[in-house]
Amino acid sequence: MRTLITGSTSMIGRSLVSEDSPLSGIVFADNHSEWDLRNYDACYNLFNQVRPDYVIHLASLNGNIS
Repeated sequence: MRTLITGSTSMIGRSLVSEDSPLSGIVFADNHSEWDLRNYDACYNLFNQVRPDYVIHLASLNGNIS
């Protein structure tokens, strides 16, 4: 099983995943310039390349607490 996790470097994502995760089959989509999830073609290419069984979507627009 392949799981695609988007936003693993976001505020929420960092608290849920780590680089040394013992889980196998996990793909992190954190290259914002290559995988712009607001762009249909980029999303299509990402899913076509990764072929995930599951997606955990954590990507979002986060702001700072000022």
